[in-house]
Amino acid sequence: MYAEEVPGDGGSARRWYLLHFAVTHPTKKKFKTSITGEEKEAKHLVAVVSPSSLPTPDPVRFSRWVRLLRATARVLQFVQLCRRERTLSTRSSDPVWTKKHNKTKTKAQHSAPLAIKERYSPLEPEWLKKAEELLLRRSQECFKEERKAVESQQPLDRKSKLKRLDIAVNDGLIRIRGRIDAAEELDRDLRQPVVLDAKDDITKLILTHYHDKFNHGNHATVMNEVRRRFWVLGLRSAVRAIAHRCQWCLVRKGTPKTPPTGDLPRERLRYGEPPFTCPDGRTRLVDVRTSTGLIKRPSSKIVRLVSQPTVEDKIAEQQRGGPEQLRVAGQEDGAKHEGEDVGDAANI
Repeated sequence: MYAEEVPGDGGSARRWYLLHFAVTHPTKKKFKTSITGEEKEAKHLVAVVSPSSLPTPDPVRFSRWVRLLRATARVLQFVQLCRRERTLSTRSSDPVWTKKHNKTKTKAQHSAPLAIKERYSPLEPEWLKKAEELLLRRSQECFKEERKAVESQQPLDRKSKLKRLDIAVNDGLIRIRGRIDAAEELDRDLRQPVVLDAKDDITKLILTHYHDKFNHGNHATVMNEVRRRFWVLGLRSAVRAIAHRCQWCLVRKGTPKTPPTGDLPRERLRYGEPPFTCPDGRTRLVDVRTSTGLIKRPSSKIVRLVSQPTVEDKIAEQQRGGPEQLRVAGQEDGAKHEGEDVGDAANI
């Protein structure tokens, strides 16, 4: 639009109006660039830092603590065996590497089978100790914020699980400070137990190991032995949950279910016969109503006396049918006599 055609509202829509034609306005110049091969290509390197867990096997894939511990120790041992020797001085100081002898072997020596100790490398206790320390450090990854606060000497967050505990970081592990550090004859784990979370998968394997080690005993025994080395948050409920999921405990504490009873045959439900009182379906005792009350009498000594039927009894018998008809009759005919007192006709 041109400036002469300004609307009456004064351009409330905040439009721009041209005084001259658009062809008279300066245009943006375009420069044609030719590639000569001397230009430097701009490259950008983007690095993303993500928190990675420690190089340990996945604890979810293991059902036992001992299997996870030995598998981790084997991984550490394999890494050490695959490590190259850098200098000659480290070869003699490194106990893992053995000395190499460049002696010529005879044909008999080549054909001889290898000894068992040469084919199988034993697992030393130091590897188990390193593997346990590595697994405990991975289990404490849920306390990253607490670890940073302790290392930087800052107070813990108010919502932290370790707020009420006096903790310290020693050798990469979060431990509880105790008052028996002067007792050097005691083990370090007993003086300063390692803090663990009961919801962690590695902690669950450790608790299951203690539960099996002490023969599926009571909760107090398992808790007492665990606290000699570890301080587990929510230990009591975790031990109960493990005992509740233990298959051996379920079999030992389980009770057999009572099988459902089957339906009785029609011959035992005939009209006019005394009801059975024994589990096998036989009647051995019968309640007899006397002037003094109810007494029990053997069924072999009971005689049923039938009184002279009246007109009402004959009419009722015709309506409902006789005993033989009731035995063959269906369920609908038998439902007519529900609630009728059979013992009235068998009074002695």
